[in-house]
Amino acid sequence: MSSNVNTDGEVTQLDGRRPPDEVVTTETVGDQKELSQLLTRMQRRIADLERTFRPRRVDFEDFPCEGTDIDPVKLRLPHRFDGPVRWWVTRVKSAGIVQTTLIEEQPSSDQNTLELLVFFEATLSIRVEEAGANAR
Repeated sequence: MSSNVNTDGEVTQLDGRRPPDEVVTTETVGDQKELSQLLTRMQRRIADLERTFRPRRVDFEDFPCEGTDIDPVKLRLPHRFDGPVRWWVTRVKSAGIVQTTLIEEQPSSDQNTLELLVFFEATLSIRVEEAGANAR
């Protein structure tokens, strides 16, 4: 499950799923052999999906930061993954030159909230993704 979170805290789901290729019809139900084959294919697909690791992620979009090297700004990003995360900057909007290495993860980060210090002025989008330890 993936989502975007804007600066107002509004969440938008991004799964973009398409409808299934095969459907069960009254004709399919009447033909035992065809129904059996359809159910077998569905079971295989479900098993494949259950084995695939798809980490949850949240995109925190367009957060204005007015930090400086003397007075950094703290970003609090509530991901609610109940475990360790990895994160990276996905977009930077700035009038000047920006070094994304001037973002520092804080020890005050916990299992559900990522806290970062930003040492420059820009508008940032940051992706937070669950890491393997508690991934579902």
